[in-house]
Amino acid sequence: MDRREFMIISGAAFSASLLDAVSTRAFAQPTSTGDAALNTTFERIFQEQVRTSPTYATILGLDKGELAPLRSKLDIRPTKQARAEDTARTRKFISWLEAIPEAGLTDFAKLNREVVIWDLKTGIIGAERFDIADPEQPYVITQQNGAYFSRPDFLNSAHPIDSGSDAEAYLSRLAQFAVELDNDTAEQQRQAARGFIAPNWSLDLALKQMAELRSSAPEQNSMADSVASRAAAKSIAGDWRGRAAKIIAGQVYPALDRQIAAVQALRPTTPAGDGLWRVPNGDAIYAAALAEATTTTYTPDEVHRIGLDQVASISAELDKILRSAGYTSGSVGERLTALNKAPDQLYPNTDAGRQQLIADLNAGVKAMTAKLPRAFATLPKQPLEIRRVPPEIQDGASNGYYRQATLDGSRPAIYFINLKSTEDWPKYTLPSLTYHEGVPGHHLQLSIASYRPICRCFAGSLFILPMAKGGRSTPSNWRTSSAVTKA
Repeated sequence: MDRREFMIISGAAFSASLLDAVSTRAFAQPTSTGDAALNTTFERIFQEQVRTSPTYATILGLDKGELAPLRSKLDIRPTKQARAEDTARTRKFISWLEAIPEAGLTDFAKLNREVVIWDLKTGIIGAERFDIADPEQPYVITQQNGAYFSRPDFLNSAHPIDSGSDAEAYLSRLAQFAVELDNDTAEQQRQAARGFIAPNWSLDLALKQMAELRSSAPEQNSMADSVASRAAAKSIAGDWRGRAAKIIAGQVYPALDRQIAAVQALRPTTPAGDGLWRVPNGDAIYAAALAEATTTTYTPDEVHRIGLDQVASISAELDKILRSAGYTSGSVGERLTALNKAPDQLYPNTDAGRQQLIADLNAGVKAMTAKLPRAFATLPKQPLEIRRVPPEIQDGASNGYYRQATLDGSRPAIYFINLKSTEDWPKYTLPSLTYHEGVPGHHLQLSIASYRPICRCFAGSLFILPMAKGGRSTPSNWRTSSAVTKA
């Protein structure tokens, strides 16, 4: 996803934890006049966020009806302009919410208001204090950040191809992708002049992935193949591959060439080292990132000590487990390395091996899904697909991530796994990844949130809203939560 899309949805995973923290009794409580005003404001903010973020509208499946024109658009505003406008809009949203007095709210609504205001204010710290996208994402281009990384995947797995108009919208977005690339290039050059550029290793991975995206003939590029193959599957007539190839050759590849040249020129200028201490105000940015990620006031040193204590505790547990499995010689790390290389733990590093790995993951999901009724009264309605991370971004992509289904179920949820090498996935490691990214994990967390009587998500916030009259959830009050989460 792009940076502005990230800012819209990235905090929802934290906020979703409130679902269990808030008593279900609150759903049955009658709301006050103040609660109604707050919910109306939430709805107003959400609708404006959707209208101003075309990719978010597509991810949620809301680019239909009067919002259908959004399906052919991307946000192609220059980055600095977009950041200023989005920050001003967020400030407006904060003012709307702060104008609603707490005195007229139920405790349930007070919590919603507090969470959303906190999240909105946190979400603009990067722009207001540091002139960057976000303390957790301080660089424009990295191995996991930038339109070059996110847009092809979005076009393939989020943009629908169900009609000729969908395919035309795809081509429109493909052409705008070139503008996004140039915007990123210009912003990276501006930020590099300020000292904000990713470490060399990150730039090297980014350049490798750009080269991979650029390597094929235009008509064989994954973006041309995506629209052509999906249109063919739906019997949608048209020269979609040829038209996409023309856009790729004439617009996307030249913009990608400009970006590659710019990053190559900037690479020798990046400050040495890896940590945020290497950039201006690095200590302050790190502290802001820590507060954003943990919602605590712990200092970096305190969090580091907590981490060391957890490593020691986990290592002690691993020592027992490894000894019981017959791994008794060497340090815990050395024994884990030996286990990770054991032949019985590895799939063949071939296409057949990858297919078998995904088949086994699907079997694991099916087995866990059958057990869910023992612990959960409400189960996901949306199907879950397991897909390989696109090979052109696998060198820098997360090991796994989850993309939420559309609200209307027209696109399934997707659990992506990075299969650049099956040796990265000893068999014993896969169940925990699936439990986290798939079932129960994010699939229950976010799929259920999308149709329980609770969630509007914007700017990273998950709203807990009152239940429909009569205590039943209806399609008219379905809400949503985060669209993408990463391991």
